Amino acid sequence: MRRGSNGFRQNFARESQLLPRGIFHASPEAFTAKVKFAHCVFPFLLGLALICATGCKKSTPPTIAQIRAITRELVIAARSASGGRADVGMRPEFAPRQSGKGQTLVADHIYITVPLTGAGVPDRAAYNAIEKKLALVAEIHHL
Repeated sequence: MRRGSNGFRQNFARESQLLPRGIFHASPEAFTAKVKFAHCVFPFLLGLALICATGCKKSTPPTIAQIRAITRELVIAARSASGGRADVGMRPEFAPRQSGKGQTLVADHIYITVPLTGAGVPDRAAYNAIEKKLALVAEIHHL
């Protein structure tokens, strides 16, 4: 009998060494280390998810007064860049009327006619100056 029980113990010890060492088969120290690691990683991942969620908020659309102010600034920039020689105009675009509500400004259209040179071709220097000034205004307003 003793021999049979001893053989069983040897086989059991050999098989237990072949078992994978997971969280339940590990030593208490390894289990504690894995729990500490989870306590560090979980708050980090939660914080990362919250940062990403707050960074995705949508910006509010500009008000009518802001649209008009930027349009006027663009028109003035185009006129001043060409020395007053460019023909610059603007026209508002309104949303379709809804019953019971006033007109809502959607956008402003700006029309710029580049002045001609003495030879009758568009003035390239005025065109470049206008384009540079408009880009500067657009950069200021993040357009």
